[in-house]
Amino acid sequence: MRLREEIRLYVGILLLVQALTMIAAVGLLARMTPAIDQILEENEKSIRAVEQMSLALAAEPGADPQRAASQREAFERALAVAHGNITEPAEAPVIAEIERRYEAALARDPDAAERVRGRLVELSEINRRMMLEADARAKRLGTAGAWSIVFLGLVGLFGSIALLRRARVKLITPVYELGSVLNACEGGDRHRRVTLRGAATEFHEFAAIVNALVDERFARRERGWERTAKLERLALLAALDEAPAPTLVCDRSGELVAANAAALELLRTRGDAVRARVAGARGRGRARAPARRQRLALSARRRGRARRRGADGRLGGAGA
Repeated sequence: MRLREEIRLYVGILLLVQALTMIAAVGLLARMTPAIDQILEENEKSIRAVEQMSLALAAEPGADPQRAASQREAFERALAVAHGNITEPAEAPVIAEIERRYEAALARDPDAAERVRGRLVELSEINRRMMLEADARAKRLGTAGAWSIVFLGLVGLFGSIALLRRARVKLITPVYELGSVLNACEGGDRHRRVTLRGAATEFHEFAAIVNALVDERFARRERGWERTAKLERLALLAALDEAPAPTLVCDRSGELVAANAAALELLRTRGDAVRARVAGARGRGRARAPARRQRLALSARRRGRARRRGADGRLGGAGA
């Protein structure tokens, strides 16, 4: 998959998770609001009607017919509210019994009044119980919504972590690998090449181009070295031809690698003697080599001691 397409895919997934989280939060609040409104509108209205009927039933009308009529009217209004706000099947028989007995209760019939009071308490308990159940449903809904949002948040978090890990494999590591290979090439490392695992297709194509450029760079350098070596050999041969005395050139191992015309003539006429002399010089050089190395090491130790004495003297003068 191309890097651009892969980035679009993962970013799109993260944006989708974020959008779902916002929608879930809005949906949670939208579902909790009707549950709370139901508690306030339905059950609270019935409880208020029960309170009004209880007040009307408890009031003493006395000898004033107008006051008795007002109490009766207040009771009937509250009873009508309770009758029109039946939300549970258990409320209907309770309200029906209140309707049958409320006139006798208002007429101060002790038995009817006691029964109506009991039914009012029962009606109040039914609505209070329904309020508690609605509250429990709202809490469960809130808890479920909260955990849903947490789940979506975790999905977004782990998706972000996965995206970062994927970006490290697809993007960051290849960039560092390319940089390190270019630095190694600049430092003269002829063997370092770009090797990628799991990188995007673009980086594999770019790595192939970089490796080809590195190969070409070192190939040109080797061709330049070959030309330089040829020029140096030609210059050496020219210098040897200009020398009047027989001159030989040997490598580090003592092998003869070049000679001028006079030396070639000498090798042709007295080859064995010349070769023996070259071998003797090579042996003396090898014999002198350990002594030369020893003299160089001794000289280096002396220079080191002299530098240390000079530093100690400067420190002592500074302390004085």
